[in-house]
Amino acid sequence: MSRQATEALRITAAELIRLEVMDEVIPEPLGGAHADPVAAFPAIKDAIMGTFRHYEHMTEREIQLDRCVRVQHIACMIMAELLYRLSSVC
Repeated sequence: MSRQATEALRITAAELIRLEVMDEVIPEPLGGAHADPVAAFPAIKDAIMGTFRHYEHMTEREIQLDRCVRVQHIACMIMAELLYRLSSVC
């Protein structure tokens, strides 16, 4: 049931990556991270460290501006997707 809901709402990982809302999918151990959280930790750490490396040489203000641009970009991508869906209905 929840899989159908996420697909109907188009909030799957692939869709969020396509809309550039999400950067990556962190691989999970067999059975999911909830089944083996310790096995999931290395992949989570790698993702966090990748983000850290992106920001480590920026000033606080540069990070704020980067995040602001990112949020604005996400909003534009979502609006473009909504307009596309509306135009296909008309």
